[in-house]
Amino acid sequence: MTEAPALPPRGVNAVNDQAWTTYPYCSTLAQVSSLVNLMQHPPVDFDADEFCSYNLQSVTYVPTTTTITGPVTRTSITITVTSTTTTDTFSRTSTLLCPIPSPTMNCGISGTFTSEFLEKRIILHSNPYVASGTRCHQVCLEHRDCKSFVTYDSTRDGSTCDLYNATLAEGILTHGDVDNANHWFDRDCPNLLPPGCSKSPSSPKITGAPALMKGREVTVTTPDFLKTLNPLLPYIACSCIITSLGPTRTSTYIVTNDLQSYTTTRTTSTTVAVSTSVPHLTTSYTFIP
Repeated sequence: MTEAPALPPRGVNAVNDQAWTTYPYCSTLAQVSSLVNLMQHPPVDFDADEFCSYNLQSVTYVPTTTTITGPVTRTSITITVTSTTTTDTFSRTSTLLCPIPSPTMNCGISGTFTSEFLEKRIILHSNPYVASGTRCHQVCLEHRDCKSFVTYDSTRDGSTCDLYNATLAEGILTHGDVDNANHWFDRDCPNLLPPGCSKSPSSPKITGAPALMKGREVTVTTPDFLKTLNPLLPYIACSCIITSLGPTRTSTYIVTNDLQSYTTTRTTSTTVAVSTSVPHLTTSYTFIP
């Protein structure tokens, strides 16, 4: 397996040029591409762009020096807040495929199949598993020779996905009497498709932009479906999802030069808040025969 390049560590201003380069492993490593698909089409309410923008954004730590001299007769606290808002104008489109149903399609059938069909007409066996049965159907639609597929869910690893270059009608031996219904489908079946495929192809689904991200004031949590993975994998997948880094966040800390007695103190605090607006995300549905 090809080893992915190391990402810049958080907390270090390692990126001066905000242009983002997509690494080859985004498409060559199945484990990474499957995770990217899962993050872009998650099982729960989760914004991959917001998560990745926060976790890959570089941070510069700037010291602020305060000198205290005496005598001091009162306690004074001065707080200066500087706020900067920037806008990311980048807009990203994710394209999903939708089949046009045909009158001869077989969907969710049960039965037995010929050895010729099972052994010689198979064109892809997923290893590792894909994220879901819906993803398996998309893989079939993306493959020009795929005419049917079979998928089984696994509670631990995802879903199996086998593609065939023949229709189920060409491979079926006997119908029924086998506990494998709802797993075998022709390419054009309306099953295991994203919700947008039930709408007109001329009306893409457009989601609203998430709330502003305001530097350290925003906490972006890791969802449960990512917590069981190697902690590095979501960051690698994030490098395949975003196309540009947001502006570097600036965080300040105070260094106090105390030249007086400790009977009274004077503190000066400077806070810099950087806000980034996240762009609209568009999902485009393409209908194919």
